[in-house]
Amino acid sequence: MNPQPPKSGSSRPTRFDGKVVICVGAARGMGRDAAAHFAREGAAVVMADVNPMVHAEFDAIAPSAGMAVEADVRSAQACDELVARTVADVGGLDVLAFFSGVQQKAVPVTDLEESEWDRVLEVNLKGAFLMMRAAGRVMREQRSGRIVAIASDWGRTGVGLFSAYCASKGGLIVLAQSMADELGPCGVTVNTVSPSLIQTEMHDEALRGEAAALGVSFEEVCEMEWNKVPMKRPGDPEDISNAVLFLASDEAKYITGASLDVTGGLMRR
Repeated sequence: MNPQPPKSGSSRPTRFDGKVVICVGAARGMGRDAAAHFAREGAAVVMADVNPMVHAEFDAIAPSAGMAVEADVRSAQACDELVARTVADVGGLDVLAFFSGVQQKAVPVTDLEESEWDRVLEVNLKGAFLMMRAAGRVMREQRSGRIVAIASDWGRTGVGLFSAYCASKGGLIVLAQSMADELGPCGVTVNTVSPSLIQTEMHDEALRGEAAALGVSFEEVCEMEWNKVPMKRPGDPEDISNAVLFLASDEAKYITGASLDVTGGLMRR
């Protein structure tokens, strides 16, 4: 589902009126969906992605304020410049929603190339660190802000064939907890959302890689994975957007250092 802003004159929620939100990894999937939800609820949205399609997606969402920016989260300079440009051109920074991520090629640890390990960790963990650091500096000084990053239920436990991905998401959960501890006295909350099976292009790519590694069909892997979920189906990007917007809102002002599981019951703790 790709929500669009309501037509002029219609009523809408106002949780994010007057707020400036950076959505990183917003060219597709969960990030694009969340950017649309933030715009629908009144935020000025900065959509950032290394994919140049982010400009077309921004135009399609048509928020009342904000901009689209091509940025590579692997670069500290790019992250710092994105935050500085947002503050200067859009008027501040209230929320960072970090969605950027890459999936790992399905391969056992014993056969995992160092270059593949580095590729996954560089985006999923280092990129999150660089972006959260840049936003955290601004929020620390203004003594307010919300940071929400997308982790994974695979950051809770190791999963065969995806060790680098699991390590990156586990590291992200702990990184967010450390930042929550540091920035709590400044009125800044830092949380993660841990999805399970969400129907996106990236998730389909992971399932196709798993099917190839196991020597079975894509459909067989889908059935095998979805049957593990008590609800017997994958989630929608909107399910993640709803969780992110909740944690970014004043409704969650006393929640920090948490990781919200959105797994259809697959993860129970």
